[in-house]
Amino acid sequence: LLAIPLSLILFEPDLSTTVIVGTAIISMLLLHDSQFWQRLIVLFLIIFALIFSLGVITTSYRAKRLDTFLHLLKTGEVPDKFGKGYQIYNILIGIGSGGVWGKGLGQSRQKEGYLLEMTAFTDSIIAVIFEELGFFLSIFFIALYFYYYYLLTSTALKIKNEFEKLAIWGYAHLLLFQMIIHTAANLALIPLTGVVLPFITYGGTSMIINWIIVAIITHFVVENRSTILTS
Repeated sequence: LLAIPLSLILFEPDLSTTVIVGTAIISMLLLHDSQFWQRLIVLFLIIFALIFSLGVITTSYRAKRLDTFLHLLKTGEVPDKFGKGYQIYNILIGIGSGGVWGKGLGQSRQKEGYLLEMTAFTDSIIAVIFEELGFFLSIFFIALYFYYYYLLTSTALKIKNEFEKLAIWGYAHLLLFQMIIHTAANLALIPLTGVVLPFITYGGTSMIINWIIVAIITHFVVENRSTILTS
């Protein structure tokens, strides 16, 4: 059953979202069944590894991104700065030029056309945040996601209704994994990939869906407020 929606996302094609959704599903299965880890987690990891490998092998642009990442990891330099390495090169320029305290709100230079296809407002927006706010404020900004994750998961564990508990738990991990992959890709900790930064990335679909989910979660919390407050 899980393979059906995951396959549809994969063949869109959107490998990174497939991984994010799949990982969130695994977190829900672990919460629902404590024995899942011992019985099926290895199988899931093998399937994920195969999906990732096929996703990279079958598409040339993913292979180029992986090659660029490995070259950067090995040498510390971005290869082909005006070709396949152009995007990550300009992302790192923006993050590095922000320094400790940043250039100030609205003062990013990289968002003025250096980041391709308006990704300064979508897939690379964390790079603009680092450039404008600097290292310390950006780390504080990222920490807010972890705090929100903590609030969601701690609330989920207090709810007795299994469906509502899993819904909040699953969304908490979906949100966290999106933020981690978006940030890690822009910091060159993983190969570059296009993932939104929840609540920040420009785009109607992402923003609307996230706020709908927040509204549903708020409804669950209000329904269970007496249980949550006494736990």
